[in-house]
Amino acid sequence: MSTLFKTVLLLTLFALPGAQGATVPSSQGPMKLSLKQTIDLALKQNLDFAQVKLQLESDTINYNTAWRSFYLPSVNLVATSASSLTLGAYPGTPSKGYLSDTRNTGYPSSAIGIAMGNYTLFNFFRDRIAFDIAKLQFERANQIYEENKRAFTIGVISSYFQARLSQEKLDASERSLQIADLILRLVKSRMALKLSDPTELDSAEVDRNDAVLQVTDLKREFQNSLLNLNLLLNQNVETPLNLTTELEYKPANLNFEQAFNCFKERSPGIRSAKLSFEQGQGNVEIAEKNRMPLPTVTFSGLTVAYGNNYGAGSTNYGSTNGQIDVQAAINLTLPIFGPGGLFNQDAVRSTHINLERAELGVKKTLIEGEVQIRTALGELKQLQDRLKPLKDSFESSAKLLDRIVSQMSTKKESRLELRDALKAARNNEIALLENVFNYTTRRNDFYRLIGRELEIE
Repeated sequence: MSTLFKTVLLLTLFALPGAQGATVPSSQGPMKLSLKQTIDLALKQNLDFAQVKLQLESDTINYNTAWRSFYLPSVNLVATSASSLTLGAYPGTPSKGYLSDTRNTGYPSSAIGIAMGNYTLFNFFRDRIAFDIAKLQFERANQIYEENKRAFTIGVISSYFQARLSQEKLDASERSLQIADLILRLVKSRMALKLSDPTELDSAEVDRNDAVLQVTDLKREFQNSLLNLNLLLNQNVETPLNLTTELEYKPANLNFEQAFNCFKERSPGIRSAKLSFEQGQGNVEIAEKNRMPLPTVTFSGLTVAYGNNYGAGSTNYGSTNGQIDVQAAINLTLPIFGPGGLFNQDAVRSTHINLERAELGVKKTLIEGEVQIRTALGELKQLQDRLKPLKDSFESSAKLLDRIVSQMSTKKESRLELRDALKAARNNEIALLENVFNYTTRRNDFYRLIGRELEIE
């Protein structure tokens, strides 16, 4: 008994115990997974994250389309072929008398060419501004992908360590059950020596049954946590797992200034707010240019074509054969009145309103971020301050339990003290484990808030 809890006392604040809790039986043994292996597997196999990757691919295609529209004209190969046959002519019409000269004989008329579509050469940078907005959106799309990846990884870490916590709690309860069994056997042996009475035996049996019920409940909790983890990994939910990475206390080591500076640069919220502001600036500039009679120079197209036209059994070369046509145009437009109001003043004002709202959004995000950071740091500090007292309480209760067990053979009244010490040791151990888990989870959520990269070994 003493050896068991001396082993437990080797727990430290910075390295919690490795667990070998119950797993689903398997002929091949459980699947061993470290935290990093679990994250890599989830990123590869999870269906929800697969959609995140597809969204990034779609955003990339949209950006490439915008790039080509801005820098390159469209080029098309055009081929046509048609035939016409004259069946007859109405009596008394001019065609009736000249049908032999004008009739269509059904021979095909074909043409093939390369056409280059319209291309804006200069429009006072309106198209450039629109492309810059598309570029900003694509850059944000890449950032959103990384943020979603970080958020997904945090979810995997939470599920992984939730399973480890359930495993640790199950181990602690199984140790308590072992002790309850020993106590029951000890009481029965004392009954034979007339050192215990039936009431004490009944009490010991109740304690043992309570320990059995707790182990049963925690086994179900552990199995459910493995089901959830297997679901994240997109594999058979009954796959047995052996989680090898220990739950460890790792402090955030960030003060408010450092966290707030990181938030202003990398926070998902502030990045989205800044994008809205920058988009608003571009839209205002475009709207202001659109209300002015600024010329637009366009390259209207280039066509190279060759065609055959067969009539009356002979080839008739049309004017398009080998012909190169180049067109350019310049136009001026002054909007006087329309949906945008007189001289587009309502349309311009609308873009200014959106810009002002975006600017307010940036300020609001910064204010809310400051409050969230201070709150998160306070919660982390509270959980951090609880670690040492919880560790000391656990070690003290474990020592008390060892001492009471060693006195059981000589001290009649020590059984109730043993029961209380047993509960205290088990509860203090679980409280310490839960506090480390809660700190780890809250720290990762804090990193997600400020946009800091996770520390995964």
